[in-house]
Amino acid sequence: MKRVDNVDRQYECGLVAEGYRIRVTVFTSERSKVEALAQQRASERMKEAYGIEKAPAEFVVFEVTEKILH
Repeated sequence: MKRVDNVDRQYECGLVAEGYRIRVTVFTSERSKVEALAQQRASERMKEAYGIEKAPAEFVVFEVTEKILH
């Protein structure tokens, strides 16, 4: 995932979907967008890495950890 220069927060997210667990990292300045971005990234990653197609809405975020970038 590309990092945008004006983004100052990184979030590590854990998600589940039908027996699959995945961790993804998203970058955003807006906390309200974290879950949607994580669901989208998880969907993309499952397809790219494992060939498994899941819609973003199938993923449930169970953990979000904020990291401050300097």
